Amino acid sequence: MWLVVILFLLVYIPTVSCYKSLVAAGVSKANCFIPFVNTYHLVKTIGRPVYQSFVVYLPIFNFFLIFSFLTDLSKCFGRNSFGDYFKAMIVPFLHFSKIPDKNTYLGEADKLTPVAKSGVREWADSILFAVLAATLIRWSTFEAFTIPTSSMEGTLMVGDYLFVSKLHYGPRSPITPLQVPLTHQNIWFTDKTGDGTSGTPSYLDWIQLPYFRFPGITEIKRNDIVVFNWPWDNGKDIFPNFETLNRSQLRPTDLKTNYVKRCVAIAGDTLEIKNQVLFINGKPSDVNGVLQ
Repeated sequence: MWLVVILFLLVYIPTVSCYKSLVAAGVSKANCFIPFVNTYHLVKTIGRPVYQSFVVYLPIFNFFLIFSFLTDLSKCFGRNSFGDYFKAMIVPFLHFSKIPDKNTYLGEADKLTPVAKSGVREWADSILFAVLAATLIRWSTFEAFTIPTSSMEGTLMVGDYLFVSKLHYGPRSPITPLQVPLTHQNIWFTDKTGDGTSGTPSYLDWIQLPYFRFPGITEIKRNDIVVFNWPWDNGKDIFPNFETLNRSQLRPTDLKTNYVKRCVAIAGDTLEIKNQVLFINGKPSDVNGVLQ
């Protein structure tokens, strides 16, 4: 149920935010607020195929499509600068509420004469699209990680790179949205010690969204290798002066250090270690005798 609600809001809110521009393009005000109907009229206004008004509600597709819808709508009113596209995607309510005051609807985006772009503008547009695409792919499909500790040696070595699927267990919704794209804890090249404790934070914890995980392809099974956020990050094992730190200095849940481990037991299992032998539910584990 929560998945349906979140997917709906991710499309409905940006669409409603540009209602003044849709009205200026000839859409009735009532239709700008009716769920699904407003998406249909937005798609018709910018000249996209009707089926995209349904595809935009699908996971992952919705991010790419809604951003392209908003930039195309800006284009329909002759607002084609890099700043216009950026504002259309980041603050659509502010951007599209002011358009009808100074601009008129010129027609469907794909039928308008292409705007000549300078080399700098071409690079800026490409970089913006690449950053947005990489951020969405990193959040929703797969992400590269580095092995941080030696506990998995024999299977994975310290410093090894690996790609982790977000689709198998389901991508987690962003908890800390105010973050520099493509960073984890610190801004690039500011962490002098290399342990994540001395760099310039790449995020602001002013907004913390509730935890939610989208449905995945499969559940965690015994002996799966998993990546997770270290629960007690910024504890005494990382900061010697932990007792003197303020709560504001502790990292949010989704920005705690990433660890890679093997899941040897799942909920409901009984785990025992006898004479350095791992037992799961009273039986020797399949991973006994193997370096983890």
